[in-house]
Amino acid sequence: LVSRVLQCASQIQRDSVDSLLSTDIETATAQGKRISLPLRIGVSFGNCFLGELLAGQESLVGEPVQLAKRLESASEIFKILVTPTVRNILYADHFDFSLGQNAAWGRRFLQVKNQTSLFEAWECNPFGQDSESLKAAQRVLRSGNKRLTRRIPWLCEVSLSAIESKGAVGRVVDYSELGFCIEFEQAFARSDILDLTISTGRADWNKILGLKNLEKVSCEIRWIETVGSLHWHGVSFVGTPAEQTRALSELLIQFSNNADHSE
Repeated sequence: LVSRVLQCASQIQRDSVDSLLSTDIETATAQGKRISLPLRIGVSFGNCFLGELLAGQESLVGEPVQLAKRLESASEIFKILVTPTVRNILYADHFDFSLGQNAAWGRRFLQVKNQTSLFEAWECNPFGQDSESLKAAQRVLRSGNKRLTRRIPWLCEVSLSAIESKGAVGRVVDYSELGFCIEFEQAFARSDILDLTISTGRADWNKILGLKNLEKVSCEIRWIETVGSLHWHGVSFVGTPAEQTRALSELLIQFSNNADHSE
């Protein structure tokens, strides 16, 4: 049974990517059609109860259900997180961990609600480490998100950095009114909140940011991608008024337009 669950979850993720890559997002949006959204899947094992929580609506309840939900929330898009119990059952059943698609597995430690210690989980990437289809789907999603907001073309002329509160310095690769794509040497965890200080590499521009109270923002990590030995993090602003992010956007556009001016 557990083997079939994993095979089914893997096929769902592969079908999700195929559907996304075969859809013209702009045309589908204009025609009001549904777009295949990225999925996260969590799998746990244990005794559950089938009960009627609301009139006429039956639901599974129990600790395994809650744990599967938390694994789902912690999973990366198009991937699967399973508990150690599930992985041990698969080994006992002589399960083919390649899933016929050269799947890649990795061990992860998560902060789980109501637990003080880190929780061990295993991540299954049904596409393998070098899947071009997975990377293509991730690019489609990110480019699709950027089309919804104004995007600043840095053209490598503006040196924009994001300094994390503990001292890690990241290079801003891309930017929109909703957040950044930041390149760090170290990898942070998805859903982590980063308190960032924005630096342009120019003292006069940094002073302007400070005077307007625009140099500090809080962001939540939405996605992570490893590029060579570095790690790209897609972050969205959290707890920052829209007026502030809009003002920051407009100011950075001004800096970009004047990037060829000397100090």
